[in-house]
Amino acid sequence: MANPAAAASTTQAKSTGKPAPRKVIVKVSKPMKAPGLAPAPVEAPVAVPGAPIMVVIKGIVRRQNGKVLPGASVFPASEPDLAVVTDQNGAFELTVPASQLPAGVLTIAYAGLADYQVAMEKAQQQPLLVTLPPKTK
Repeated sequence: MANPAAAASTTQAKSTGKPAPRKVIVKVSKPMKAPGLAPAPVEAPVAVPGAPIMVVIKGIVRRQNGKVLPGASVFPASEPDLAVVTDQNGAFELTVPASQLPAGVLTIAYAGLADYQVAMEKAQQQPLLVTLPPKTK
């Protein structure tokens, strides 16, 4: 069924004797540059005086049978509020203050499996590969 608004504009065009307006589609194969304008700058991380230096720890968590483990919690033992959860591929990315690395401990936990703890200094070896064994009774 025809669009009523389109039908009205066609009828109006016929009644006035003027041709109906046409849509013009322009395809651009190259980005256009405006004369005198520089490209937008790419944002880079900026060091802020007094702000803590942050370190990203990445890894993959698996079950003992080798299957990836989505939904495992990964967090610094001293700051569980910084916890992240592994994605559907068992991968995680955790950002922690660099000041925690020397003495910090990273904890990986999943219900029904034994918790795993590793020194944060060792956790910097990217990617950290963790296998969680079953809990012992």
